[in-house]
Amino acid sequence: GVETTTPLAAPGARSASAVPAAVHRDAGPAEQEEATSVHSEFAGVLYLVNLALYLELYADFTRPLRPGLAIPLGDFLALVGERAVGAGIRDDPIERVLAELAGRRANDPPARGFVPPGGAGLRSWLDELAATLESRAAPALGVPAGGALAFLCARPGEVTLTALRLRAHFALAEHPIEIRAAGLDRDPGWVPAAGRAISFHYE
Repeated sequence: GVETTTPLAAPGARSASAVPAAVHRDAGPAEQEEATSVHSEFAGVLYLVNLALYLELYADFTRPLRPGLAIPLGDFLALVGERAVGAGIRDDPIERVLAELAGRRANDPPARGFVPPGGAGLRSWLDELAATLESRAAPALGVPAGGALAFLCARPGEVTLTALRLRAHFALAEHPIEIRAAGLDRDPGWVPAAGRAISFHYE
């Protein structure tokens, strides 16, 4: 097998005190009514958020004005998720959450109008991006190269999206120790590209 290296962690020390005060309040009636909640076989796609923050593809809450990828976070997750686990993710309820997160309709394709840096085609840009993500995730997870992104994404769970938060709930008994050791299950906290606080819960 591949030896595990230093755990991945997004830059900067994250703490609840660093999250904007607005996300600390209890969800009021309006937020509860507007929640989108789904059960997904690919809830683990949200672990890619920590990987993207670690590679500085998007800014964390300590650098909210730092330019990141011009592609919406929801579309980034949809594209990389499909690249990792195949087109079946399109028919999974997580697609509805990712579309809403990206600000598009669920039937619209992700990344419409997005021009990759350097003028590369979307497919070649995505291949290069996925290869970079894979090369960093595989040794951290201690899994064979080529299977790390699928290992992360194919995790069932309950996902809830509101105007202020994105939460994923996973079964603690089925949570892989490899994801814990890599630090990819840490709460990302407030993510400017999402406009929400993102958190993971285990029961």
